[in-house]
Amino acid sequence: MKKILVLLLSILLTGCANDEIKEKAEEAVFTGVIEEVVPGNYLQVNDFKDTKNPADPGGKVNLYRTLDVFFNEENEQLAPSEVKKGDDVTIFLTPRYVMVESSPAGIDWQYIVKVVKKEE
Repeated sequence: MKKILVLLLSILLTGCANDEIKEKAEEAVFTGVIEEVVPGNYLQVNDFKDTKNPADPGGKVNLYRTLDVFFNEENEQLAPSEVKKGDDVTIFLTPRYVMVESSPAGIDWQYIVKVVKKEE
């Protein structure tokens, strides 16, 4: 009986671990161009486009409370002061991100995985 219980628990735990891996692999990825940086407050991105949808016309979005989410293409963390207007970026969001209906649209910090500055 113990062996069956241990086997069932192992299968259940393995299934839960696979869900976490799948969720990580499904991060939403967007590209854009930085329009404005207000350190500690928000980052405004123009031409915000979904990389999986070539028909996406792009738009403007504010990423709120962005302090420790900036990285270069080598995955080294950048200070907010190293990101400036006109920089091309790739934005990684959680799979279940929420976009606030405002003008421009907004995405809060808990949905932002990282912002990668593309090399010039």
